[in-house]
Amino acid sequence: MAAGFTISPAPWCTSSTITFTDTTTEKTVIDWLWYFGDDSTFSGAAIATHTYLNSGTYVVSCKLTYSDNSTDSISQEITVFGIYADFTAENTYKACPEMRCKFSDASIGDSLMYQWNFGDTLQYETNISTDKDPSHLYAFAGHYDVTLIVSDKNGCSDTMVKENYIHVGGPYGKFYFDTLSGYIPLKVFFSFDVDPANTDTLLLFYGDGTHDMTTFIGAPIAHTYIKPGKYAPYMCLIKWDYDSLSHQIEKCMTCFRSTDSIVIHNINDIRSINQEGKLQIYPNPSQHQFIFNNGQELIKEVALYDVIGKKVRYLTVNAFSTIVDVSDLPNGIYVVKINTASEVLVRKVQVVK
Repeated sequence: MAAGFTISPAPWCTSSTITFTDTTTEKTVIDWLWYFGDDSTFSGAAIATHTYLNSGTYVVSCKLTYSDNSTDSISQEITVFGIYADFTAENTYKACPEMRCKFSDASIGDSLMYQWNFGDTLQYETNISTDKDPSHLYAFAGHYDVTLIVSDKNGCSDTMVKENYIHVGGPYGKFYFDTLSGYIPLKVFFSFDVDPANTDTLLLFYGDGTHDMTTFIGAPIAHTYIKPGKYAPYMCLIKWDYDSLSHQIEKCMTCFRSTDSIVIHNINDIRSINQEGKLQIYPNPSQHQFIFNNGQELIKEVALYDVIGKKVRYLTVNAFSTIVDVSDLPNGIYVVKINTASEVLVRKVQVVK
């Protein structure tokens, strides 16, 4: 085989790494000197890699030195396509949400296609775009990375990431509650993931027409629901911030909703899915234990809840009858939920010491 070398598959693009491999076999090569056509060289290996900074057509050559000290030179022409991703933004800072940001493409290349990611995962609208000059609404406070990937008809691509490029001031946080359902009166505990240094006031709306306000940011809050219903609590955070653009103190208030709701039941409204069924519970009331007998249908699971919806017992059974010990439970009304092979049964039991 004559002297020669291969080039890694096209497309050959600026900013991408191109590999050149000597394929000479007719003689033993002991040294290689590569010329990439852009004033760059490399020596000492049969495989060379190179990245071109500019588009254009280049003559790549390699001078071979054989074991008998003779030399040879081989060359090929390569066309490199130029592509470079870049962008600017009309505004990159606002003291308080919301901020509408207009982006302008500043990329270099021919017939470009665009993939934007605006960096915010919590938003009112999608945080990606394929437009050349998109706009995006930043709904919440934060520092956001913006990414632009451009590609062309030749298959070349380039990526520009500008870290912490967008800054929206104001408070940000999340809140959680420990109970999703229960029976009145139901006490629910709320906890918070909020930065106290960036929050002056926290307002918690329980969805039942009442709310609490506190400046002791981050401390848990308890609330008791006294009426049955479905409630969607939400949190609002307030931060007084200096706006470096307007040179004024601005009140930033942002509200956050949970994807979950709290469902409150009236214990007197509990009905069995199978009122006339064969399930027997005895004794009821009881001091120490309840016996559950479901005839000839298997009981799969038994769960016992107190009046605030807290699960106090749970058994996996897989039998026709079972015993639940309640000797350590205080006096009161409890709700038992029984999963059988074919249905879910709900009953009310009472512990009396």
